[in-house]
Amino acid sequence: MNALLDTNRTLKSHLWSTLWIMTGLVLLVPIASVMAWSAIIVDPWPANRTMLIGSMLAMCVANIGMGRMTRLPLLRIWSVTLSFVLLTFLILAATLLLTRSYYSRSYLLIAASFSVVWVVGGHWIKVWRAQRMVWGVVEIGCVEPLRTLHGIRWTSLCNPSAEASSLGAVVVDMTALLSPDWARFLTRCRFRNIPVLNACRVYEALTGRVHPEWVHEGDLVGVRIARSMSVIKRTFDLCICLLLSPLLLLLTGICVIAIKLDSRGPAFFCQDRVGLDNHTFRVCKLRTMVMEREGDAVSFADEHDGRITRVGRILRKCRLDEIPQFWNVIKGEMSVVGPRPEQREFVDQFLESIPFYELRHLVRPGITGWAQVHYGYAADEIENRRKLEFDLFYLKHWSFMLDTMILMRTVVVVLTGQGAR
Repeated sequence: MNALLDTNRTLKSHLWSTLWIMTGLVLLVPIASVMAWSAIIVDPWPANRTMLIGSMLAMCVANIGMGRMTRLPLLRIWSVTLSFVLLTFLILAATLLLTRSYYSRSYLLIAASFSVVWVVGGHWIKVWRAQRMVWGVVEIGCVEPLRTLHGIRWTSLCNPSAEASSLGAVVVDMTALLSPDWARFLTRCRFRNIPVLNACRVYEALTGRVHPEWVHEGDLVGVRIARSMSVIKRTFDLCICLLLSPLLLLLTGICVIAIKLDSRGPAFFCQDRVGLDNHTFRVCKLRTMVMEREGDAVSFADEHDGRITRVGRILRKCRLDEIPQFWNVIKGEMSVVGPRPEQREFVDQFLESIPFYELRHLVRPGITGWAQVHYGYAADEIENRRKLEFDLFYLKHWSFMLDTMILMRTVVVVLTGQGAR
């Protein structure tokens, strides 16, 4: 529901959001001051002026950042808001320390807590208002995928003379051929300030996936942007590798010792994978299976695969077996974020049976990705079809903000072990 709010941005919605944040900024200083000092303003005013104004600015920046992030689907609002507020207030605290300005730990803590509650509260009020609306679906073209979605009250529009004044929005397949009567109906809706939304955009906003029925080569804007900014994205990857290198080397050493103590055989396991432009490259992983079975015919690992060692199960759960792939990132064969590379045998099979599967190879494969953090492991063709829908969303909507959100979500996945096999 989070990203769907971005499809319904009317003037009234903008005014409401502005009024909400302005009210929060007005209340921030008095509430935090009273709770921290039992007074609205403490002496001396010129000394704490920087901190008070800075806290208001930090809250405003966090709210703007959240406004942009909520355009992405499948967000966990509490965690994202907490991350934004903590980041802005940490920058404020660092600024106050570097400039040797007056600051109060209790005030900053209370102001940050108030900002989290206020920003999240404003978001959920907008969600509650959106859920109360009835959304009309024009029964033309491909709209059946919308029927499987929850959280929206749908009503069918079969006649262009239908009354739409009570609808919160009208959803239509923009790729379908509309009659003049339906075109006039949609025009009347726009004049009445009723949002007219594209069915594929609504589906993507609610699921974080691109349905194959709505895939068009011209829509994959993110691919063109990613290719045009490949140098910047490559620099971004190298910076992450450089920053994480001490930790990665330490973890690799610990994992290698654990693997050698647990089972016979080498600590690393190499495979050929398919990457950018369908080129094959060699990828190394920490070995998680017994040596006697590693050379068998390729197959997906199931949930209780007997080939997985005791240490291997832990490494897979925490995704630590993927650490050596940072070397592939340094070599330029992979990116930190992107669709996961698959083995050539699987790729050849899926190219024949899954439409648009080859689009995954338009960008560098990644260690983590949109599909990995939201769907996890795919063990058969049906699950790979669903996983491809997430990859297509990434290709269509790629941005540095999306990559940043994936990295933040990856930390949660690594700590919880979601989707591991």
